[in-house]
Amino acid sequence: MRMRDTATGKPFFRKVRRSPTVVELGHAYELTFSCYHRYQFLSRDRTRQWFVDALAEARRELPFDLWAYVIMPEHVHVLVYPRAKEATVGLIRSAIKEPVARKAIAYLKENAPEWLPKITVREGQRERRRFWQPGVAMTEPPSRLKQSIR
Repeated sequence: MRMRDTATGKPFFRKVRRSPTVVELGHAYELTFSCYHRYQFLSRDRTRQWFVDALAEARRELPFDLWAYVIMPEHVHVLVYPRAKEATVGLIRSAIKEPVARKAIAYLKENAPEWLPKITVREGQRERRRFWQPGVAMTEPPSRLKQSIR
């Protein structure tokens, strides 16, 4: 994906890695989400609470167990166990990430507008604001995850 950093004006390419859409029941998945440009957006209690709230809401909406999560200042790790095929990794990921991004960007618009140029990218004719780094929600293959837990 070709994007342009509005802060520097430099174009850059980003390969987007997709998580599998098919869920293998009986397997846990490790997801990692990084903040855009590794900005430490998760260093504030407010933002961390938005993330925890999004996890809780996602669990109410989708049939998956949350085994563990870790929130670092610029990224998070989440270990999920889907209980049904309709709880795809992509749906779980979106249910967690989107509400956090929407709240954070709305907060920045209101309270810290100087941050908006730093998180705005141009994709063709469209401008987007990024809270999360695109393409970094990687899923560990079940076999590799089992090895790392042992």
